[in-house]
Amino acid sequence: MEKYTINYQNGFTNEFSGTLEEAKLEALDGMSYTQASVSIEKDGEVVTTSRWYGVEPTQEDHDNNAVLEEIGGGFYGDWE
Repeated sequence: MEKYTINYQNGFTNEFSGTLEEAKLEALDGMSYTQASVSIEKDGEVVTTSRWYGVEPTQEDHDNNAVLEEIGGGFYGDWE
């Protein structure tokens, strides 16, 4: 099992053991309206990031599966 840190950029982090895909699901469960991107880190290095967009997603965003979570008039984009 790998160890990851989920950083919600709001002062809270979550230490997680499992696969990267499992860490992404765990991060999705913890996403909230912080207006900040969420990153998953391993050994202090960012592995992937879900960016915050402070606008409503377009139909094109939905069609391209670029939306992970819609919250408070904005959305978190797919993992980069």
